[in-house]
Amino acid sequence: MNVAQINNPEESETLGEINLTEASDVAGIVERAARARKGWTARPVAERAQILDSAATSLESRQAELGRLLAMESGKPLGQSEFEVGGGIHFCIGAPL
Repeated sequence: MNVAQINNPEESETLGEINLTEASDVAGIVERAARARKGWTARPVAERAQILDSAATSLESRQAELGRLLAMESGKPLGQSEFEVGGGIHFCIGAPL
């Protein structure tokens, strides 16, 4: 499997590695995602809302940490990165169910 390094663009420091998906795996991944969506939409709305609320709570408790990581890997200013993480939190709260 091919991997890509995640680097801090300001300091040229390697932060980690991620596995790259092979083109031959994409169709199976899309199929699994479609099945997962069917399972998601079959859940009652209240259950989906609870899952998203839990995700928002988890992200919120780690917002500063996630903001720092995003800033390090993207080279963006810390404030902008924390704002983007906040956007993910607000998406979970207001996501269409």
